[in-house]
Amino acid sequence: MRGMAGYRLLVDDRKVGALNLFSDTVGAFDEAAGDTGALLAAFATAALTSASDHDRAETLTRGLESNREIGVAVGLLMAAHGITSDQAFGVMRRLSSE
Repeated sequence: MRGMAGYRLLVDDRKVGALNLFSDTVGAFDEAAGDTGALLAAFATAALTSASDHDRAETLTRGLESNREIGVAVGLLMAAHGITSDQAFGVMRRLSSE
């Protein structure tokens, strides 16, 4: 290895990886190569940010769906047993841990 350049990849201000470039040619990393590496790192960061945002959106969607199901279950317990929402939620919490 006769040349190397490294670029940090950040998503939401946290390091998630690096783009490391290596060369067998001395002096291969001139200013133009450095600019090209920075551009590649920017595209990689954009792709990683998009993937992270997609994962976050899916997690929030699953949470909302789960919350709706919990709300339905609480309502059914309230209607069936004549209890408050807090009591119904307590029943569900207790049963889920048993």
